[in-house]
Amino acid sequence: MCNRRGAFASVCVQNFIRCLVPLVIACGGDSTQNPPLVDGSVGSDGSLPMPDSTIGPPEPEVVVINQSYLESIDVHLGDIYWATDPFTGKGQVKKVTPGGQPVTLAAQEDHPVSIDVGPGFIEDTAFWALDSLVGQVRQIATSGAPPLSSVDANDVVYCLTLDGDRVFIGTRSAVMSKNLTNTSALITIASGYGNGVLAIDADANGVVFGTRTTSGAWIVASVPRAGGTVTTLYTGSQPIRDIAIVGANVIWPENSKILRVPRSGGSASLVTTITNNLAWRITTDGSKLFVAAAQGTTSPTSATGKIVEVDPVTGTQKELATDQAEPADIAVDANYVYWANFGLGAGTGQILRLKR
Repeated sequence: MCNRRGAFASVCVQNFIRCLVPLVIACGGDSTQNPPLVDGSVGSDGSLPMPDSTIGPPEPEVVVINQSYLESIDVHLGDIYWATDPFTGKGQVKKVTPGGQPVTLAAQEDHPVSIDVGPGFIEDTAFWALDSLVGQVRQIATSGAPPLSSVDANDVVYCLTLDGDRVFIGTRSAVMSKNLTNTSALITIASGYGNGVLAIDADANGVVFGTRTTSGAWIVASVPRAGGTVTTLYTGSQPIRDIAIVGANVIWPENSKILRVPRSGGSASLVTTITNNLAWRITTDGSKLFVAAAQGTTSPTSATGKIVEVDPVTGTQKELATDQAEPADIAVDANYVYWANFGLGAGTGQILRLKR
Protein backbone atom coordinates (compact mmCIF):
# COMPACT_ATOMS: atom_id res chain seq x y z
CA MET A 1 0.00 0.00 0.00
CA CYS A 2 1.29 3.42 -0.90
CA ASN A 3 1.92 5.86 1.97
CA ARG A 4 0.18 9.20 1.48
CA ARG A 5 3.23 11.22 2.63
CA GLY A 6 5.03 13.06 -0.17
CA ALA A 7 8.28 11.05 -0.26
CA PHE A 8 6.55 7.69 -0.19
CA ALA A 9 3.94 8.79 -2.75
CA SER A 10 6.80 9.69 -5.11
CA VAL A 11 8.33 6.24 -4.68
CA CYS A 12 4.97 4.59 -5.37
CA VAL A 13 4.68 6.50 -8.67
CA GLN A 14 8.20 5.47 -9.70
CA ASN A 15 7.53 1.82 -8.91
CA PHE A 16 4.29 1.95 -10.93
CA ILE A 17 6.17 3.36 -13.96
CA ARG A 18 8.87 0.68 -13.67
CA CYS A 19 6.17 -2.01 -13.82
CA LEU A 20 5.15 -0.75 -17.28
CA VAL A 21 8.67 -0.99 -18.74
CA PRO A 22 9.33 -4.18 -20.77
CA LEU A 23 11.88 -6.75 -19.60
CA VAL A 24 11.49 -5.77 -15.96
CA ILE A 25 12.00 -8.96 -13.99
CA ALA A 26 10.19 -7.98 -10.79
CA CYS A 27 7.61 -5.33 -10.01
CA GLY A 28 6.29 -3.91 -6.78
CA GLY A 29 9.44 -2.27 -5.52
CA ASP A 30 12.96 -3.37 -4.62
CA SER A 31 13.06 -5.15 -1.27
CA THR A 32 16.64 -3.93 -0.75
CA GLN A 33 15.62 -0.30 -0.92
CA ASN A 34 17.21 1.91 1.76
CA PRO A 35 15.16 3.57 4.53
CA PRO A 36 14.13 7.22 4.07
CA LEU A 37 16.27 10.24 4.75
CA VAL A 38 15.30 12.42 7.67
CA ASP A 39 14.18 15.14 5.23
CA GLY A 40 12.24 12.68 3.02
CA SER A 41 14.33 13.31 -0.16
CA VAL A 42 14.76 10.64 -2.83
CA GLY A 43 17.96 9.45 -4.50
CA SER A 44 18.55 9.70 -8.28
CA ASP A 45 17.95 5.97 -8.66
CA GLY A 46 14.63 6.20 -6.89
CA SER A 47 16.00 4.75 -3.65
CA LEU A 48 15.62 6.42 -0.27
CA PRO A 49 19.08 6.77 1.37
CA MET A 50 19.92 6.01 4.99
CA PRO A 51 19.26 8.68 7.64
CA ASP A 52 22.18 10.78 8.85
CA SER A 53 23.62 9.02 11.90
CA THR A 54 26.10 11.79 12.72
CA ILE A 55 23.67 13.82 14.85
CA GLY A 56 25.37 14.21 18.24
CA PRO A 57 24.19 15.25 21.72
CA PRO A 58 22.67 18.72 22.12
CA GLU A 59 25.04 21.66 22.42
CA PRO A 60 25.01 23.77 25.61
CA GLU A 61 23.17 27.07 25.43
CA VAL A 62 25.32 30.08 26.27
CA VAL A 63 23.18 32.32 28.49
CA VAL A 64 25.66 35.03 29.53
CA ILE A 65 29.08 35.99 28.10
CA ASN A 66 31.95 38.36 28.87
CA GLN A 67 32.09 37.65 32.60
CA SER A 68 35.21 37.88 34.76
CA TYR A 69 36.26 35.71 37.69
CA LEU A 70 33.11 33.63 38.02
CA GLU A 71 33.09 32.00 41.43
CA SER A 72 29.73 30.36 42.18
CA ILE A 73 26.30 29.80 40.65
CA ASP A 74 22.78 28.85 41.69
CA VAL A 75 19.36 28.62 40.05
CA HIS A 76 15.96 29.46 41.53
CA LEU A 77 12.62 29.39 39.71
CA GLY A 78 14.42 29.42 36.37
CA ASP A 79 16.54 32.50 37.14
CA ILE A 80 20.32 32.11 37.34
CA TYR A 81 22.38 33.79 40.07
CA TRP A 82 26.15 34.07 40.25
CA ALA A 83 29.01 35.79 42.02
CA THR A 84 32.25 37.16 40.58
CA ASP A 85 35.37 37.25 42.74
CA PRO A 86 38.25 39.21 41.17
CA PHE A 87 41.79 38.94 42.53
CA THR A 88 41.81 42.68 43.12
CA GLY A 89 38.94 45.11 43.40
CA LYS A 90 35.32 44.41 44.24
CA GLY A 91 33.14 41.50 43.14
CA GLN A 92 29.52 41.45 42.08
CA VAL A 93 26.39 39.36 42.57
CA LYS A 94 24.12 39.15 39.53
CA LYS A 95 21.04 37.38 38.19
CA VAL A 96 19.56 36.76 34.78
CA THR A 97 16.36 35.37 33.36
CA PRO A 98 17.49 33.33 30.31
CA GLY A 99 16.81 35.40 27.21
CA GLY A 100 17.08 38.67 29.14
CA GLN A 101 19.84 40.95 30.35
CA PRO A 102 21.84 40.44 33.57
CA VAL A 103 20.77 42.45 36.61
CA THR A 104 23.27 43.44 39.32
CA LEU A 105 22.02 42.73 42.84
CA ALA A 106 25.20 43.85 44.62
CA ALA A 107 28.07 45.73 42.99
CA GLN A 108 30.73 46.29 45.68
CA GLU A 109 31.30 42.91 47.29
CA ASP A 110 34.53 41.93 49.04
CA HIS A 111 35.19 38.46 47.56
CA PRO A 112 31.65 37.02 47.30
CA VAL A 113 31.52 33.22 47.26
CA SER A 114 29.12 30.29 47.59
CA ILE A 115 25.78 31.80 46.56
CA ASP A 116 22.54 30.00 47.47
CA VAL A 117 19.02 31.20 46.64
CA GLY A 118 15.66 30.17 48.00
CA PRO A 119 12.87 31.05 50.43
CA GLY A 120 13.76 33.87 52.78
CA PHE A 121 12.13 35.22 55.91
CA ILE A 122 9.45 37.14 54.00
CA GLU A 123 10.31 36.74 50.32
CA ASP A 124 12.70 34.74 48.15
CA THR A 125 16.25 35.72 48.97
CA ALA A 126 19.79 35.33 47.65
CA PHE A 127 22.40 34.52 50.30
CA TRP A 128 26.16 34.52 49.84
CA ALA A 129 29.35 34.65 51.88
CA LEU A 130 32.23 37.11 51.87
CA ASP A 131 35.64 35.46 51.80
CA SER A 132 37.30 38.40 53.54
CA LEU A 133 39.20 38.90 56.79
CA VAL A 134 36.03 39.99 58.55
CA GLY A 135 33.77 37.53 56.75
CA GLN A 136 30.07 38.10 56.43
CA VAL A 137 26.84 36.45 55.38
CA ARG A 138 25.08 38.75 52.93
CA GLN A 139 21.49 38.64 51.70
CA ILE A 140 19.07 40.51 49.46
CA ALA A 141 15.61 39.83 48.04
CA THR A 142 15.73 38.18 44.62
CA SER A 143 13.84 41.21 43.29
CA GLY A 144 16.84 43.34 44.21
CA ALA A 145 14.74 45.46 46.55
CA PRO A 146 16.63 46.81 49.59
CA PRO A 147 17.89 46.25 52.13
CA LEU A 148 21.15 44.57 51.19
CA SER A 149 22.12 43.32 54.63
CA SER A 150 24.97 41.46 56.29
CA VAL A 151 25.86 39.62 59.48
CA ASP A 152 29.47 39.49 60.68
CA ALA A 153 31.18 36.14 61.11
CA ASN A 154 34.37 37.77 62.43
CA ASP A 155 36.35 35.29 60.36
CA VAL A 156 36.91 34.34 56.72
CA VAL A 157 33.81 32.57 55.31
CA TYR A 158 34.46 29.91 52.68
CA CYS A 159 31.11 28.25 52.03
CA LEU A 160 27.39 28.59 52.62
CA THR A 161 24.22 26.56 52.13
CA LEU A 162 20.53 27.36 52.64
CA ASP A 163 18.26 24.65 54.01
CA GLY A 164 14.79 25.03 55.47
CA ASP A 165 14.70 27.83 58.00
CA ARG A 166 18.45 28.31 58.39
CA VAL A 167 21.64 29.26 56.57
CA PHE A 168 24.74 27.22 57.41
CA ILE A 169 28.26 28.52 56.81
CA GLY A 170 31.82 27.27 57.02
CA THR A 171 34.51 29.66 58.26
CA ARG A 172 38.23 29.30 58.75
CA SER A 173 37.65 27.56 62.09
CA ALA A 174 33.97 26.74 62.60
CA VAL A 175 30.55 25.70 61.33
CA MET A 176 27.92 28.34 62.06
CA SER A 177 24.26 29.04 61.30
CA LYS A 178 21.66 31.77 61.33
CA ASN A 179 17.95 32.04 60.68
CA LEU A 180 16.56 33.76 57.61
CA THR A 181 15.98 37.26 58.95
CA ASN A 182 18.47 39.88 57.85
CA THR A 183 19.34 40.88 61.42
CA SER A 184 19.84 37.52 63.15
CA ALA A 185 23.24 36.71 64.61
CA LEU A 186 25.37 33.71 63.72
CA ILE A 187 25.67 30.89 66.23
CA THR A 188 28.49 28.32 66.34
CA ILE A 189 27.49 24.65 66.01
CA ALA A 190 30.98 23.11 65.60
CA SER A 191 34.43 24.60 66.10
CA GLY A 192 38.14 24.03 66.58
CA TYR A 193 39.30 23.39 63.01
CA GLY A 194 41.66 26.24 62.31
CA ASN A 195 42.43 25.45 58.65
CA GLY A 196 39.12 26.12 56.95
CA VAL A 197 35.68 24.54 56.54
CA LEU A 198 35.61 24.51 52.73
CA ALA A 199 32.47 22.47 51.99
CA ILE A 200 29.04 22.25 53.60
CA ASP A 201 25.59 20.77 53.00
CA ALA A 202 22.52 20.31 55.18
CA ASP A 203 19.14 18.62 55.35
CA ALA A 204 16.50 17.94 57.98
CA ASN A 205 18.76 15.37 59.65
CA GLY A 206 21.76 17.62 60.18
CA VAL A 207 24.80 19.26 58.63
CA VAL A 208 27.76 17.64 56.87
CA PHE A 209 31.00 19.44 56.13
CA GLY A 210 34.53 19.01 54.87
CA THR A 211 37.44 20.61 56.71
CA ARG A 212 41.12 20.36 57.53
CA THR A 213 41.87 19.69 61.16
CA THR A 214 44.61 21.38 63.18
CA SER A 215 46.67 18.20 62.77
CA GLY A 216 46.58 18.59 58.98
CA ALA A 217 44.15 15.76 58.12
CA TRP A 218 41.12 16.38 55.93
CA ILE A 219 37.84 15.05 57.30
CA VAL A 220 34.20 14.66 56.38
CA ALA A 221 32.06 15.16 59.48
CA SER A 222 28.46 15.61 60.56
CA VAL A 223 26.78 17.60 63.32
CA PRO A 224 23.14 18.16 64.37
CA ARG A 225 21.52 21.31 63.00
CA ALA A 226 21.45 22.93 66.42
CA GLY A 227 24.97 21.82 67.33
CA GLY A 228 26.20 19.04 69.57
CA THR A 229 28.36 15.99 69.01
CA VAL A 230 30.49 16.07 65.87
CA THR A 231 30.88 12.69 64.15
CA THR A 232 33.87 12.11 61.86
CA LEU A 233 32.78 10.04 58.85
CA TYR A 234 36.03 10.01 56.85
CA THR A 235 39.67 10.99 57.27
CA GLY A 236 42.02 11.61 54.34
CA SER A 237 44.93 13.70 53.14
CA GLN A 238 43.46 15.59 50.15
CA PRO A 239 41.41 18.82 50.13
CA ILE A 240 37.63 18.47 50.28
CA ARG A 241 36.32 21.28 48.07
CA ASP A 242 32.62 20.42 47.87
CA ILE A 243 30.13 18.03 49.45
CA ALA A 244 26.57 16.80 48.88
CA ILE A 245 24.02 14.68 50.71
CA VAL A 246 22.55 12.13 48.30
CA GLY A 247 20.05 9.78 49.91
CA ALA A 248 21.71 7.88 52.75
CA ASN A 249 25.22 8.86 51.64
CA VAL A 250 27.55 11.82 51.81
CA ILE A 251 29.47 12.36 48.55
CA TRP A 252 32.45 14.58 47.81
CA PRO A 253 35.17 15.11 45.18
CA GLU A 254 38.80 14.31 46.03
CA ASN A 255 41.08 15.28 43.16
CA SER A 256 39.78 13.24 40.19
CA LYS A 257 37.83 10.83 42.38
CA ILE A 258 34.26 10.94 43.64
CA LEU A 259 33.96 9.28 47.07
CA ARG A 260 31.02 8.41 49.30
CA VAL A 261 30.45 7.32 52.87
CA PRO A 262 27.20 6.29 54.59
CA ARG A 263 25.59 9.12 56.50
CA SER A 264 25.33 6.80 59.49
CA GLY A 265 29.06 6.04 59.38
CA GLY A 266 31.16 3.24 57.93
CA SER A 267 33.83 2.79 55.29
CA ALA A 268 34.27 5.24 52.43
CA SER A 269 34.15 3.86 48.89
CA LEU A 270 34.92 5.05 45.38
CA VAL A 271 31.93 6.11 43.27
CA THR A 272 33.89 6.86 40.09
CA THR A 273 36.96 8.60 38.68
CA ILE A 274 36.74 11.58 36.32
CA THR A 275 39.43 10.88 33.71
CA ASN A 276 41.98 13.62 32.97
CA ASN A 277 40.21 16.26 35.10
CA LEU A 278 39.78 17.38 38.67
CA ALA A 279 36.29 16.87 40.04
CA TRP A 280 35.99 20.50 41.10
CA ARG A 281 32.37 21.09 42.10
CA ILE A 282 29.31 18.83 42.48
CA THR A 283 25.56 19.18 42.86
CA THR A 284 22.61 16.81 42.99
CA ASP A 285 18.93 16.66 42.08
CA GLY A 286 18.41 14.11 44.83
CA SER A 287 19.04 11.06 42.65
CA LYS A 288 21.78 11.96 40.17
CA LEU A 289 25.10 13.68 40.76
CA PHE A 290 26.40 16.40 38.44
CA VAL A 291 30.11 17.21 38.33
CA ALA A 292 31.98 20.28 37.06
CA ALA A 293 35.39 18.88 36.12
CA ALA A 294 38.26 21.22 35.34
CA GLN A 295 42.00 21.81 35.61
CA GLY A 296 41.25 23.38 38.97
CA THR A 297 43.52 26.39 38.56
CA THR A 298 43.04 30.14 38.80
CA SER A 299 45.01 30.55 35.56
CA PRO A 300 43.58 27.91 33.21
CA THR A 301 45.52 27.26 30.01
CA SER A 302 43.05 25.30 27.88
CA ALA A 303 39.37 24.52 27.53
CA THR A 304 39.53 20.90 28.66
CA GLY A 305 36.81 20.98 31.30
CA LYS A 306 33.67 18.91 31.14
CA ILE A 307 30.26 18.48 32.74
CA VAL A 308 29.49 14.92 33.80
CA GLU A 309 26.35 13.23 35.09
CA VAL A 310 27.10 10.40 37.53
CA ASP A 311 24.91 7.70 38.97
CA PRO A 312 25.82 7.90 42.68
CA VAL A 313 25.09 4.20 43.21
CA THR A 314 26.71 2.53 40.20
CA GLY A 315 29.21 5.24 39.29
CA THR A 316 28.09 5.20 35.65
CA GLN A 317 29.15 8.39 33.88
CA LYS A 318 27.50 10.36 31.10
CA GLU A 319 29.42 13.28 29.61
CA LEU A 320 27.03 16.17 29.04
CA ALA A 321 29.50 18.76 27.74
CA THR A 322 33.21 18.79 26.88
CA ASP A 323 35.82 21.39 25.89
CA GLN A 324 34.64 23.76 28.61
CA ALA A 325 36.84 26.66 29.72
CA GLU A 326 37.40 25.76 33.39
CA PRO A 327 33.95 25.08 34.91
CA ALA A 328 33.95 26.81 38.29
CA ASP A 329 30.57 25.78 39.74
CA ILE A 330 27.42 23.89 38.82
CA ALA A 331 23.68 23.93 39.62
CA VAL A 332 20.64 21.93 38.54
CA ASP A 333 16.86 22.15 38.47
CA ALA A 334 14.12 19.96 37.00
CA ASN A 335 14.76 21.15 33.44
CA TYR A 336 18.43 22.11 33.01
CA VAL A 337 21.98 21.68 34.22
CA TYR A 338 23.69 25.07 34.65
CA TRP A 339 27.34 25.91 35.07
CA ALA A 340 29.74 28.83 35.20
CA ASN A 341 32.93 28.75 33.13
CA PHE A 342 35.77 30.73 34.66
CA GLY A 343 37.16 31.27 31.17
CA LEU A 344 40.73 31.47 29.88
CA GLY A 345 41.21 35.11 30.84
CA ALA A 346 39.48 38.19 32.19
CA GLY A 347 36.18 38.86 30.46
CA THR A 348 35.90 35.38 28.92
CA GLY A 349 33.71 33.74 31.55
CA GLN A 350 30.32 32.33 30.58
CA ILE A 351 27.09 31.05 32.09
CA LEU A 352 25.72 28.02 30.23
CA ARG A 353 22.87 25.56 30.52
CA LEU A 354 21.93 22.26 28.97
CA LYS A 355 18.48 20.71 28.68
CA ARG A 356 18.18 17.57 30.78
